[in-house]
Amino acid sequence: MKYEVSIIFGAADDSDLECSGLPKEEPTNCEYLPDAFDSLGEMGVKLENSFLDNFYFALSNKKATAYIIAYAGMRARPDEAEKRADRAKRYLVAVRHLPDDHIKVIDGGYREKRELELYVVSERVCPPTPSPTVDPRDVQIVKRGRK
Repeated sequence: MKYEVSIIFGAADDSDLECSGLPKEEPTNCEYLPDAFDSLGEMGVKLENSFLDNFYFALSNKKATAYIIAYAGMRARPDEAEKRADRAKRYLVAVRHLPDDHIKVIDGGYREKRELELYVVSERVCPPTPSPTVDPRDVQIVKRGRK
């Protein structure tokens, strides 16, 4: 039986479509991939903060790093994912007094709907990597509001 393998690479001029928040490749000594602690879809700030409170309590008794990966939806405002992740981080630092250097924020790109993924990453656990599901060329960027 003969198999054919195809590898697809982006065009050289597509470099502007890369997610700016993607972590750079770094050698690690990690052994495990992290499971998401929680995944938050579209919701109001108060409800989101209650989920962030639970996230804080999961982090508080561990020597762990918090990872927040934010995804914008298919219809998005400029820098939407980055702003949502930064807002979550500000809440954890200002209200819950989590040390700033214990929180890593990643702009994950685009998915069908807005989403915020929360990870508790302990020693020997690999940092999470974004998994966008929508090509940036298929996203409608809107200037103001939701509609």
